Amino acid sequence: MIMIPDTFIVRMNELHGKQGAAWAEALPGLINDCARRFDFSPEAPFSNLSYNFLLRAKRSDGKPVVLKSSFMKGKLSREISVLRAYEGRGRLMC
Repeated sequence: MIMIPDTFIVRMNELHGKQGAAWAEALPGLINDCARRFDFSPEAPFSNLSYNFLLRAKRSDGKPVVLKSSFMKGKLSREISVLRAYEGRGRLMC
């Protein structure tokens, strides 16, 4: 199971109060649900998390991916719309 760094939970509490901390504490379940739904294996979170939770993962075909989760759902929804509009053009491939 993915461990959420205590520093991230504290940061979410500072930014969003008890609801932010509760969201951060519930992330392991959300990550597991997403992993089953989208067929990836969670690995480790990025260091120095601040406003969003970023997790390294691998798809079932072995390709690396990143899961980004945010308490600020509206802002993340706009980012998703932009990514869809670009249809993969202009993305950074590492």
